[in-house]
Amino acid sequence: MSSTVTARRALLGCIYAGLTTGCFYGFGMYSAALKAQFQLSQESLDNINTLPYLLGVTSPIYGPVVRRFGARPTFIIAGALAGGFQMLMWLLATKRLSGGYPALLACNFGVYMGVQLCSGAAFSKPIQYFPSQRGRAMGLVKTFVGLGAAVVSQLYVLVFGPSSDDPKALNCLLLWAAVSFGCCLIGAVASPVEPPGTGDEPRAVLPWLFSGMLLLIVFSAATSLAPAGTVHVVLVPLMLLLALLPVGLLLGWRTEGKPADGEPLNGPPLLATRKSENPNSKTCLQMLGTPDAWLLLLSGSAVIGGGLALATNMAQIVKGAAAGDDLVSTLVTLFAAGNMLGRLCSNVLSDRLVARGQPRPWICAGLCSLMLLSQAAFLLAALVSAAAAKQPLLWFAAAAGGTAFGGTWPHLSIIASELFGSEHLATNYLFYDGLCGSIGSFLFANLIPSFFFDRAAHNGKCVGVSCFGPTHAVLCGLCATGIVAASLLARRSAELYRSFMPQRVAPASSSSSSRDAPLLPEVPTYADATTR
Repeated sequence: MSSTVTARRALLGCIYAGLTTGCFYGFGMYSAALKAQFQLSQESLDNINTLPYLLGVTSPIYGPVVRRFGARPTFIIAGALAGGFQMLMWLLATKRLSGGYPALLACNFGVYMGVQLCSGAAFSKPIQYFPSQRGRAMGLVKTFVGLGAAVVSQLYVLVFGPSSDDPKALNCLLLWAAVSFGCCLIGAVASPVEPPGTGDEPRAVLPWLFSGMLLLIVFSAATSLAPAGTVHVVLVPLMLLLALLPVGLLLGWRTEGKPADGEPLNGPPLLATRKSENPNSKTCLQMLGTPDAWLLLLSGSAVIGGGLALATNMAQIVKGAAAGDDLVSTLVTLFAAGNMLGRLCSNVLSDRLVARGQPRPWICAGLCSLMLLSQAAFLLAALVSAAAAKQPLLWFAAAAGGTAFGGTWPHLSIIASELFGSEHLATNYLFYDGLCGSIGSFLFANLIPSFFFDRAAHNGKCVGVSCFGPTHAVLCGLCATGIVAASLLARRSAELYRSFMPQRVAPASSSSSSRDAPLLPEVPTYADATTR
């Protein structure tokens, strides 16, 4: 058996279990049917999918569960919670059970609890099993969350037909219930019982997984844009086959290559990595006592808030900008493609920064800048009157916003592990996942846009810059604050990241001159900059 099998199984389990956390992205597939079935207002409908995020402030309580019981029991419990409540929602939505709107809302709170419990394991274990390749490993897992939601949505279209307000669209809830429980079960079976540090980290398989995910992104975009008919029927099965690619690569991979003499298996030639995170691991309460924790929260909330505002209000934003309704589907697809590319590729850039001794939080400053440009482009598109100028601005804004939004999610986990250690990562990451989601969903995706929109609207309709212009302006200011916060965090953690620099060691040789060759001068050790 390969010495990398433990890490490969851990990554496989997290990839598929993590797909469960994308169920909230699939709400749009059956939201119109829910609205028609219960005669809901738009605000009441939105509340079903957004109010559960208020539970995000309680997310850290799931961290100790993950740490106490491990990945396998956690995935089983999470799958039972998420899948069970989705099944109950289907029974309520199809009126096989009575309960109405309050019961639907309560069920989605239950789904959210299962999702957060799954997140605690799925988004912390890859870092613990891939400490020196945490960026790429976490990017793969986070990318599959968005890809999985796209695959499930297109599978629904293939089986039941396009989404509509027909009650049969509610079968998407049934499909998600099966996917949530099934994928968490796969995650539990695949997850190793061996603790992190057992065996080596696989290296050669990760670029193949990266290429497979990139190909799946292309197929996902092509399938969503393909018209119903033969082309769509052919593309969806191909998407499903590509979605199973991680199984073949991670379970079928037999070797990582023959190491050279004196070189450790899977280790870079002639290099010995000093460390890849702060050796002084912090609990959540200890982490919250540092300025760095709040700087990371501010920069993350800026981008996630901006992204959720776009994802929630894209159709109304397009109408407010006096652009054609036919642009809505294009912009949604561009945002989704950018979201997946950001999750997959932004870690490659930040890994290169770290390899050169630069602080990873600089990538957060870049993502905040990209989201600021996106919000500014949406604002400018509402201001200009020429259709020829409006359309390119909206294209850029949607793609840039999706890329920044997607790139931020994996970095919350990666940077939290590097700054505060991975011993309590499940709890520490869930603090950011839950709170950033709560702030972004409730404040920036709902309250602020609704406040400005309602003041400018007439009979529920609004066209012009006053509809969403003030919201875009507020989000631009928030992103500018996020840039400052991320830059301060990068400066404060510079010494830590310099200590991550690998050192060249002398090659093994029979000659005494080689054996006695000294190491290069050591990088100064890091003295826990988070306490400054």
